[in-house]
Amino acid sequence: SLTAGPLKVSRAALSVVAHQKAVNDVAIAPNNQVAATAGRDKEIKYYSFPECRLLGVSRGHRKTVWNICFSPVDRVLASASGDGTARIWNLKDYTCVKTFQGHESPHGVLRVSFLSGGLQIMTCGTDGLVKLWNVRTTECNATFDQHEDKVWCMDLREDVMVTGGADSKIVIWRDDTEEEAEQKREEASEAALQETRLQTLEQQGRTLEALLIAVQLNRTAQARRLLEKEATRRLTANIQRAQHTAINRHRATQDESEAPPRRPADQDMADGTGGDEDEPMADQ
Repeated sequence: SLTAGPLKVSRAALSVVAHQKAVNDVAIAPNNQVAATAGRDKEIKYYSFPECRLLGVSRGHRKTVWNICFSPVDRVLASASGDGTARIWNLKDYTCVKTFQGHESPHGVLRVSFLSGGLQIMTCGTDGLVKLWNVRTTECNATFDQHEDKVWCMDLREDVMVTGGADSKIVIWRDDTEEEAEQKREEASEAALQETRLQTLEQQGRTLEALLIAVQLNRTAQARRLLEKEATRRLTANIQRAQHTAINRHRATQDESEAPPRRPADQDMADGTGGDEDEPMADQ
């Protein structure tokens, strides 16, 4: 048995021919009671550990099984295959219960790993992509594209992932989920403030300012209603202005018609009331 401290190996305890072709990967279950092997013969085999008694075989992959790993919490195992899929197998009857397909055909999946307490898996493939999957729904939650060739290996530690590829590069990935969540919280808080301001402006009749905020918040229906309200207000104001102008003009015309007629100047001359004053009579 393995004990704490330096490991000293003096001889092979047991040797078993596990597959008809090359063995690509091995994994030991978290309970240290089961060992699994992945083979080029497309099979996954399970052995009691450390006795190495065959417990079962999983079949379903159409090409080489490159990598396997046990879930840290559930009695399942994940596998990565050259057929372009990752699969999850039930350790009770060794049947496939989930299939994840999304790496670009005809590329294969080279590595698979559980994370988030077994709720997600991460895969990398010969298409140069790293993908994050939801175990329950089998949906791809994210795709990471930084390598220019096959991604041969990866390792995960808490909020950091490191990948290595045939392009001679390693890429360090940082989990910014919490930062994104904080940003979303800030955006939600700002949206709430804008919503309050929108309602206040509308109540105050400041339609144009309210309209601008409605557009920023992508409130299409509300923006349309505010636009119609502003258009109605302006139309009403223009009509009232035109009516006021027409009334003033009418009053001016009426005042002119009711004024007494002006006496012409030539009529004043005929009546002897106009012209120069009479000259004094000459002395007799």
